[in-house]
Amino acid sequence: PLSPVIANFYMEKFEEHALETAALGPKAWLRYVDDTFVIWSHSDKELENFLCHLNSICPRIQFTMEKEEKGELAFLDVKVYRRENETLGHKVHRNATHTDRYLHSLSNHHPSLKWGVMNTLLKRAERICEPQHLQQEINNVKTVFEDNGYSSPQIRLLDPVKRKGKKLRLRQGRTFYLIQNGSEKCIPKFGSAVSRDMLMKQC
Repeated sequence: PLSPVIANFYMEKFEEHALETAALGPKAWLRYVDDTFVIWSHSDKELENFLCHLNSICPRIQFTMEKEEKGELAFLDVKVYRRENETLGHKVHRNATHTDRYLHSLSNHHPSLKWGVMNTLLKRAERICEPQHLQQEINNVKTVFEDNGYSSPQIRLLDPVKRKGKKLRLRQGRTFYLIQNGSEKCIPKFGSAVSRDMLMKQC
């Protein structure tokens, strides 16, 4: 659909006008769709004036504001925090209402979809977390999938080192699926011995 593209074009024009006409502007202005991350180096009163300026441009576009608390601020699924040296760090953010419910291992979905969910959460951890937070987030993802019924061999593949070049084997009904890098091979189950031999050859 064209509507998101057109909306983004309009917001680019909107923010360009807003920043050019503001009495005082932010030190940094980053936007994703309708969420903005702003670094403000002036007073709180001037920040309120800047918010009023934004909301005065178009009656149908009204901004709300969330300030950092205890040196932390969430932006999308990233938690940005202030280090002791005043630089910014980042790790994965979850809302307090997040339930950690994903596709259960026993759900009637194709194994590639289940692997896709696991792989997506792992890639999110790798892309967002700083090195000192990565292992903690990976352990959290492992716990989440354990609670969603996944087996220990499947969960062990979430380790970035162990999963490199590995194949995930999920079983659905009477069929084995070998999944590697998002693509799968279907191996019908003709018998335990035959299936085992076929799996050994494929792995």
